[in-house]
Amino acid sequence: NPRGKPDVRFFGGESVVGPLKELFVSSKIIWNLNLTVRENLQNIMQIQFPSNQSTNIEEKDQMAVECGICYSYKNDGRLPDSNCDNIHCARPFHSSCLAEWLSSLATSHHSFNTIFGECPYCSSQISVRL
Repeated sequence: NPRGKPDVRFFGGESVVGPLKELFVSSKIIWNLNLTVRENLQNIMQIQFPSNQSTNIEEKDQMAVECGICYSYKNDGRLPDSNCDNIHCARPFHSSCLAEWLSSLATSHHSFNTIFGECPYCSSQISVRL
C-alpha cells in the first residue's frame, strides 16, 4: 500500500534525530491509511515538515541541504548522508567528501574501514565508513 507505514531511516546527529526515532518507534498514534505519508509522519513525530510549495525564497533555501565540504546538494546523484554529531554544528556531508577530507588530514587515523578525524567546521570528532 503506497500510504502504508514506511521503513524510515533517520540521518543526523544522535542528539537531533534520537528523539524523533523514539517518537516514531514508540508512538501510540495509529498509522492512518486515509492520510498521506507526510501527514502521518508529522502527526507521529509532532513536527511540521518544511514545504517545497512555499513562495518564500528563504524557506526554499532551507530545504536544500548542502554538503559542508563541496557545497553542493547532490554529488554523483547522492545527497549528503553524514552529519557532525555536535549538536551546535550538525553540518551535513557527503560520505565521499568527508572521507576525502579526513584522508587529507595528518591527524586522522584509519581503523578497519572507517576514518576518524575532526569536523572541518567545529573540530569535534567525526568518522566515516569507507
